[in-house]
Amino acid sequence: MIKNVGSESSAGKDSIDMHERFVMPGLINAHNNISMEIPASTWQDPDEPEAISVLRCYERALKGLLGGTTSLRLVGELNDVDLHLRNAINSGHLKGPNIVAAGRALGVSGGPQTPLGVDCDGEVEFAKAARRELGMGADFMKIFATNGLAEFEEKSMRPLMTKSEMSAVASAAESRGTYVTAHAVNSEAILRAVESGVTCIEHAYFLNQEAARAIKKVNGYLCPTLSVTRSTNWRRANRYTESAIMRLGAAAEAHMQSVRTALKERVPIVCGADLPPGDLNDGVNVTVREMEFLKEAGLSDLEVLRSATTRAAELCKLQSSTGLVKPGLMADLIATSGNPLDDVNELEKISFVVKSGEVIRDDLGHMSTL
Repeated sequence: MIKNVGSESSAGKDSIDMHERFVMPGLINAHNNISMEIPASTWQDPDEPEAISVLRCYERALKGLLGGTTSLRLVGELNDVDLHLRNAINSGHLKGPNIVAAGRALGVSGGPQTPLGVDCDGEVEFAKAARRELGMGADFMKIFATNGLAEFEEKSMRPLMTKSEMSAVASAAESRGTYVTAHAVNSEAILRAVESGVTCIEHAYFLNQEAARAIKKVNGYLCPTLSVTRSTNWRRANRYTESAIMRLGAAAEAHMQSVRTALKERVPIVCGADLPPGDLNDGVNVTVREMEFLKEAGLSDLEVLRSATTRAAELCKLQSSTGLVKPGLMADLIATSGNPLDDVNELEKISFVVKSGEVIRDDLGHMSTL
């Protein structure tokens, strides 16, 4: 825990000299699917043994932590791997980031959640599936309100779930004191989701002013995942087809404008990359690269930092334990040589990572505990 924040004279005998580095809260990446195969077009084996799922996903989570991402919000995984990893890390069996887990995502039969998620049809099936996932330990619920951009066709724009289906999931989540987030690509689906009790919107590639105002009115959040449409080199290096790269890139400008529209309407924005958290995107850790894209969209350096710390902590319901350098919170910390308040790009040079008080990485002091 963080016991005190004060002057140099208050440091104890076991203090670490930070060599004039700038210390801030560890980063929170609020949109991850660490069990998804890369490229996404690769068929995910629904019969993959749980042990294999956990091992390969743990590697991704650990690489993210070493890069400075001390908390991950996982939005739908195979084999309940998010629950298994969260529990193993929380019990002390593994060293890893804080994990906030959605369990298995819910969607209509044949929807994009297949085979990682749960197929449902009708409000009764959605309600039962939501209660089952929450009963298994999910921290929140994820639904697929639309298809994705994989094919970038008109069918991607059509809402998949009815209001009653969405409301059934929202009611189940509310009964457990939590919320629903929705994969939704356009304004029609976003409006339907928000009107049905959904709190957070993922992606929003095509967001108009009406939909942005609706999110703001319900004190909701937007996790835009700009990296989805702006990571050509990463996708090419990971064997995506050129046609898929072109389809995603075709939405890049509209996607950026959607974030600017949300920003004008003062919608709270959180950072989520939707890429493996330990990967590099143009040589930069994906969480930091997503933050740089948010800066391009018009967020100030301070607001960008908040999107991956305090605001993300609020969405993840982690504000009582992380997201600030404050006495009583967990010591989840990173450090850089330059001041990220002056330029968020300084986070490209993270040199120090602490998770729950343990030094995980110290490039200057060579004190890694891993």
